[in-house]
Amino acid sequence: MEKDYILKVWNTLTECYEEVTVTKELYDEYNRSHWKIKRNDKRFFEHEIQFSTLEEEDNESRDGNYELADLEQAPETLLMKALQSEELKQALAQLSQDEVELFEVLIHDNVSENDYGRKIGLTQQGVSWKKQQIIKKLKKFLKNPL
Repeated sequence: MEKDYILKVWNTLTECYEEVTVTKELYDEYNRSHWKIKRNDKRFFEHEIQFSTLEEEDNESRDGNYELADLEQAPETLLMKALQSEELKQALAQLSQDEVELFEVLIHDNVSENDYGRKIGLTQQGVSWKKQQIIKKLKKFLKNPL
């Protein structure tokens, strides 16, 4: 007797999950990426140092010295400091209103290129290209201020 292989798939017409009987080959192919991710996660966690092991109540009992990232040197902190500088304010004044809006939304508000692209009717690649052009303009101005 052959085993039944059942998959739960999303039916776009009824907008609900349905169970479908499939062949073993199709079942294996459908689940292959899930199995790979699960296996890779298992291997990763076997070799990862869990953060909870770094948190010990007795600091003197630590075998090694662990150092957390310096928040003062984090890219977000450095960018915020740069945004406060007068030189960057002058550079931003050289950009068009659309360029300033794109820069602020992507960098300051941390909106993804994909989400912002949907809002203004561009693809993620189009938004990325515009962002790169703005960065080039800012670098050029910051190297040679007026």
